[in-house]
Amino acid sequence: MKAEFVWMRIPRFARKLKNRILRTRVKPHAPSFAEDGLVLALRKYVESESFSHASLLGANPDRFPTCGEDVVAYFRQRHSPSFFADTETLAALANRMSSDHPGWRDRLVAIADADRTNGLEIYSMTGPPLRPGFPWGGLHPEPNGDDLYSVRPHRFGFAPRHALAVLYGEEPATALADILEDWMAFVTRGTSELPYCSALVVIQRLLALSWAHAFVMALPEPEDEANTRLHVNILRILQADIGFLLPRLGKSAANNHLLADRFASWYVHLLFPEFVDGAMDLEVCEAAWLAELERQVYPDGTGFEHSLHYHELGCEMAAAYVLLCRRNSRPIASATLERIELMLGFQAGLAGPGSVTVPFGDATEDPLFGLDTGDGWATAGLRELYRALFRPDLSPAAPASPSVERAFWLLGGALAPRESLSDDREDGPRLWPDGGFSVLPDGRGAARLLFRTGPGIRQDLVAGHMHADLLSVCVTHGDQPVLTDPGTWCYRWRSGETGPGRAYFSGPAAHNGLALDAVDPLGPVQGDFRKKTIPIRVGITRCLIGRRIAWLEAEICGSSPYAGYRRGVVHVSGAYWIIYDRLPPGAEKFPAALSFQTAAGVQARQTGTGTVLLETSAGTLWLANGPGLHEPQIIQGRSDPPGGWVAPSYGALIPAAQLRYGIAEEATLTAFTLGIGVAAARAIAVSVLKTGLVIKIEGPDTFDLLLLAAHDEPVAVDMADAHGKAEAVWMRTRRQRPELLRCLGFADGVNRENRLPKGVKHADGGAVHPFVGEQHEIECVDPENLSIALSGETWH
Repeated sequence: MKAEFVWMRIPRFARKLKNRILRTRVKPHAPSFAEDGLVLALRKYVESESFSHASLLGANPDRFPTCGEDVVAYFRQRHSPSFFADTETLAALANRMSSDHPGWRDRLVAIADADRTNGLEIYSMTGPPLRPGFPWGGLHPEPNGDDLYSVRPHRFGFAPRHALAVLYGEEPATALADILEDWMAFVTRGTSELPYCSALVVIQRLLALSWAHAFVMALPEPEDEANTRLHVNILRILQADIGFLLPRLGKSAANNHLLADRFASWYVHLLFPEFVDGAMDLEVCEAAWLAELERQVYPDGTGFEHSLHYHELGCEMAAAYVLLCRRNSRPIASATLERIELMLGFQAGLAGPGSVTVPFGDATEDPLFGLDTGDGWATAGLRELYRALFRPDLSPAAPASPSVERAFWLLGGALAPRESLSDDREDGPRLWPDGGFSVLPDGRGAARLLFRTGPGIRQDLVAGHMHADLLSVCVTHGDQPVLTDPGTWCYRWRSGETGPGRAYFSGPAAHNGLALDAVDPLGPVQGDFRKKTIPIRVGITRCLIGRRIAWLEAEICGSSPYAGYRRGVVHVSGAYWIIYDRLPPGAEKFPAALSFQTAAGVQARQTGTGTVLLETSAGTLWLANGPGLHEPQIIQGRSDPPGGWVAPSYGALIPAAQLRYGIAEEATLTAFTLGIGVAAARAIAVSVLKTGLVIKIEGPDTFDLLLLAAHDEPVAVDMADAHGKAEAVWMRTRRQRPELLRCLGFADGVNRENRLPKGVKHADGGAVHPFVGEQHEIECVDPENLSIALSGETWH
């Protein structure tokens, strides 16, 4: 164990040594921010061939520019290119906020005031007050030695809200102007690499300042001295940041950083041509951005990093691209528009009508456009962008969700109407096979099961921000997460010295699936981030989706002790979900466990043999284990070995109940059942037949039988006036009489056509992607003379 620990620390030591050497050779970037440089840059542009007099309204370009005030006047009179909303619209929207959305304004004003008086919120901690003298050189000590805490203030996520507070008249312009001047004075000393430590940090600062610039421009004219000083300071930093970025964009790591590079290059060439000095043609920038977007986004709209947070950043970029193209009358290729619609549709579909965030993969909650007072996630905001751009018929997100405000500003106030035309089919089963995500919602709309299968067989990926969440199950109930991904506590490997650590939070033991001792199926985490490549993929082995019954199954493939591990989920609408696990060959060589991590605040309570109640403000769910599993340990906040921890936001470490089930000796097949309420139905028998699986489920007054066929031999179904075969069959009996029959992949027994038996109801499949096998679904109430057979066994 000691040798392994030393071996895993070597990459970290090498990285630290390399960084120290580089920092001694390269002086920190320290632009001058001189006002004269801003004036000269604008004069050069006005005198260039790129400048068009038509872009100014009623101004004499011959007198531009001679001082900072002239630069401000230029931007006030410029009417093209167009921002997300023009100056008059932004001013009107700010006035509308008090009456239409008073909660948004009140929260913003309160947070802006707290920034200056109590301290700036930096992830899970409160830093010093945001005013001159702020420690821009870093926080000491940094939690877990994590420099992201010292870097975060340099992203300027505070700038839009403070500029908006100035526009509201709730904060003096001098307050923000003084903060910006204090920051510039620190940078020009050239003593720290933090302000320009990466292109992504500077891009986020640039986007934040572009919105601060827009809000300040919406102040009524004529500008007083304080407003002009604030406006000039914003432009000084914008120009310096663009000058830093231009020679570096396109050279970042080939993940979300490179995507942000390509987007930022297009963004600044479109919106700030005055500061690019003809560095690159706008069309070239656009082509590079769109090519990178296509490379990083799978055909089903999911992302190649397998992190919901970084996919969300891509969605913000993509939505901004669509909105700015439309504002500036720029064409968008239909294929691009379709890809962006799929991206936003994935976010909205995974979160559901309640916009519940389940943080698959790494997350720091640093948004691209910090235009709301939330925790960084834009789940509800992306739903509103999706509705406004593509699907106005969907039900709206709750207006109290903070990130709806982000969508409000990006859309120039043009949120889709609150009225929804959707029916109860809106939240149907969904599948995204390329990225490996699916949703099986309860028919009553109360609970939703998310089945995270994993990256598809033929998909390229970059695994640095990926968690070992293969074949994991998460559950939400109403607007509450119940069984969840643990989140991200810290990116730094050394966090293991003070808490559960990076390897735990990104590894299998923290997730809702199988853990074989300490073996990570994606390969060991040897530093802050995983290797870009992983040795395994996940194949979808069964996928039949109906409205009343659905069956998904997937298997891990590749070079790993987890290869051959197969998990399936069957949803019987109105009854329960069945989760079964076929363990991989050789699993008996490891201490193995199946776990479920609850979200913070969920109360887990054992009630009798094999049943746990999961209680939240949304109601109660039950989880029951079947044969092959020991009674669960309920672990909460355990340090060694770690267990029962969640990080609902970056840096926040909270104890939360984790259910950990040991696996009985020689067990190869296990099953759980999950449902709404307190009346549990438990799997009492699970068995593997020659041509399929049989699971028997016993409820308070019912007995259910589930037959799942192998590909080569379906289940035989015989009843009055009908004979056929099906891929999956569920039968409920009460008082020893068949009460309800549901079949998937049903075909007529004579000619194998998908014809309905007489008097049997039909329900169309509702998933959005191609299936493995047939999806034909039937339901029969009180079937007569029923018998079903599989592998030579018959049930009546």
